[in-house]
Amino acid sequence: MTAFELMLSKFIDWQLKSAPEEKSVVHCSAGIGRTGTTIAIAETIINLSAQRNAGVKDPKFSIFDTVRRLREQRYGSVQTSGQYVFIHQFMLEWIKRNKFI
Repeated sequence: MTAFELMLSKFIDWQLKSAPEEKSVVHCSAGIGRTGTTIAIAETIINLSAQRNAGVKDPKFSIFDTVRRLREQRYGSVQTSGQYVFIHQFMLEWIKRNKFI
């Protein structure tokens, strides 16, 4: 497990166990590129896991929609095409590793 995967795992675990009034802060130098990438991945994993836990046999997700919603709250989230590609590649590996396909 990479340092990023470990951090992401701990972040998601905290998000799921925290009380509704507790908030988290994710921030890089500008707060949009790497921050948006990390949040998009975490939100997608939480969404897929929630669907699976609800008994959905074929969970659906859209990285485009996730990034669009992030950008509604923080303009410029996921700044570069490389970050967008990273989200797709990371999620593909995560989905395979967690037997979603």
